[in-house]
Amino acid sequence: MKKWLFLVGAILIIAVVYFVSKPKISNYYYNEALIFQDSLKKDMMLENLNKALKFNEENIQALALRAKLYYNSDKMQEALVDYNFLLSLVETSENFFNRSLVYIKLKNFKAAVQDLDKVIGFGNKNADIYYFRGLSNSSLNNNKEALKDLTEAIKIDSLYAEAYHQRGIVWANLGDLETSILDFNKSLEIDNKNLDAYNRRVKYRIDNSDYKGAISDYNAIIELDEGNIDAYYQRGYFKYQIQDYQGAVSDFLKVFESTPANFDNLKYMSVSYSKLKNYEEALKYLQKAKKINSKDAELYYRQALIYIKQKKLNDALKELNLAIQQKQSYPEAHYTKGVVYAFRQMFKKSVTEFCLAIQFKNNYYDAYLARAVSKGLMGQHKEAIVDYDVYLVHNPLDGEVFCNRGISKVNAKDMEGACVDFSKAIDLGYKPAEEKKVMYCQN
Repeated sequence: MKKWLFLVGAILIIAVVYFVSKPKISNYYYNEALIFQDSLKKDMMLENLNKALKFNEENIQALALRAKLYYNSDKMQEALVDYNFLLSLVETSENFFNRSLVYIKLKNFKAAVQDLDKVIGFGNKNADIYYFRGLSNSSLNNNKEALKDLTEAIKIDSLYAEAYHQRGIVWANLGDLETSILDFNKSLEIDNKNLDAYNRRVKYRIDNSDYKGAISDYNAIIELDEGNIDAYYQRGYFKYQIQDYQGAVSDFLKVFESTPANFDNLKYMSVSYSKLKNYEEALKYLQKAKKINSKDAELYYRQALIYIKQKKLNDALKELNLAIQQKQSYPEAHYTKGVVYAFRQMFKKSVTEFCLAIQFKNNYYDAYLARAVSKGLMGQHKEAIVDYDVYLVHNPLDGEVFCNRGISKVNAKDMEGACVDFSKAIDLGYKPAEEKKVMYCQN
């Protein structure tokens, strides 16, 4: 009997020692985990934290560290479980703040705002708290509240680049693009590595036709993200817009190396080569584009323009006919076809094409002018004058056209009107009109 009593007593002593020692063992494994905190062996850190919490599930330090480890490892659900348990044990502003970051990652912005409200309720005045609440409110479309929070963050820390950036987004969401661009500018002034700010600012610059500014932003975007092929294409496109055709070709070739079947890239590369008078390269890339989409009328039209520059008028007419076959209501193609007929002194046909161009585009004033010239050369001076009138209403500073209309008025026996036009042409600096005035207006 005494032996049994001794055995039971020994077991009770061991049990007491074990339970008394559990917190110490837990702290031991927690300290072991700290050894790996600054190393790459996060699995060893997690293993020791799991052991620490096995011996004492209420080890607050171990629980907080494991939650942070889960967060940094992008294991948000596991982090949330730990922070929930941690907050059931002890409510601190730090724990509420850290849980709010988990909620933000999980896109539960309403819960994030609630946690951040509690953090502020503790009396904290930290810029990060207002920034993240502003970010969350913005994501909930609570833009006015977001503005207040982000402005408060900037008030606390005037060099908070992310806060300026996020406030710029909020201003844009509210439709105030000018103020948003000021915040993006400030964000980039503080942190010129903010890729998203460049991407947002460049859209504003494009909308305002600030192509040089857009190119500058794309330079920065490409420097930060060399593999961004679309940025090369966009930069090439805007270089084309400011007539930097060599620069455009350089960017378009970069795109071609990566995505040789990019239709728009091939088309603009061809046009850029054409502007550089490198017609062979222009035709080469135009043919590649045609293989991708043979139904695109513009490709035939562009090829016709190249043939005109090469003085291959028959080939140009064929391409223009193909362009019109793909798109009958193509005013530019009809106009250009009319020009080719005029070059060949086929004025009746040229007038027909100019009429079609005007039919499909009523404000095509160059077509009115071209039709006036063709009609004048056909001896239809009164009809020519009508077309000159339309053109000059919208182009009142074109001295050469005033002179041409004067010549048509001479042929239409309107000498007084002709002299008025020659005088106007002279006033506008068109010197050849002086000779016409001397010839017809001395009496």
